[in-house]
Amino acid sequence: MEAYQAVMDKTSTVGAPWHVVPANRKWYARLAVANLVLDALKDMDPQWPPADFDVAAEQKRLAES
Repeated sequence: MEAYQAVMDKTSTVGAPWHVVPANRKWYARLAVANLVLDALKDMDPQWPPADFDVAAEQKRLAES
């Protein structure tokens, strides 16, 4: 356990954190990882890039088809 703790202390950083996920129940491990990913995405606040075309014209074209 000390070796694992030493690795975590030396390699986990703010920009690339390590997380210990219990894996004795698959459903719980998957839920825990999904929540970690969701939290990371919320912190990143990803945004769509600005469109390089006329959005209104494309919406109209799609509505007509």
